[in-house]
Amino acid sequence: MVLTLGVAAAVSTLFGSGIAAADASPEEGKYCATRLAKGKPGEASRVVARECADTKEAAKLDVAAAESTWLGDVYEHEWGQGDYEMYFGDSGPCDKEGYRVDWIRTGMQNKTSSFLGWSWCNDVTLFNNSHLNDSAGTFRMINAGQPSVMVDFLPSFNDLASSIKFQRNPND
Repeated sequence: MVLTLGVAAAVSTLFGSGIAAADASPEEGKYCATRLAKGKPGEASRVVARECADTKEAAKLDVAAAESTWLGDVYEHEWGQGDYEMYFGDSGPCDKEGYRVDWIRTGMQNKTSSFLGWSWCNDVTLFNNSHLNDSAGTFRMINAGQPSVMVDFLPSFNDLASSIKFQRNPND
């Protein structure tokens, strides 16, 4: 999966100050890939690039740079089916601080039914509100001692996710 990022100028123009919200980028297509730069402790991760397309392969081409790490996915339907968004990180695998997505893209807002965490993102929390606000409820899955976590179906939290946090279990 060695891919190069050839849209630096477009990203610079698209995101301007670099403080872009996740929903400020293109969302045409069923499949999206988003590359994140880790924020300061307690702050949201910055969206570096996002690409959406009608095929899974095209969505990854310009976003998944060779030096980025696949963090995880959110899926529209159970068992990893339907539309989805893949997340990649510029700062390596998950650590205890993790990557924070303040706003899942509009096409996936309140549509997430399953998710996957990779690269030691084995502690994943979905939030019903944007900006990781837990006042309307959360769903958390921890897979201690394992480099990944998967939830095939969210029975009590189906179609409620608006933001997400990928991190490494503090006990690992």
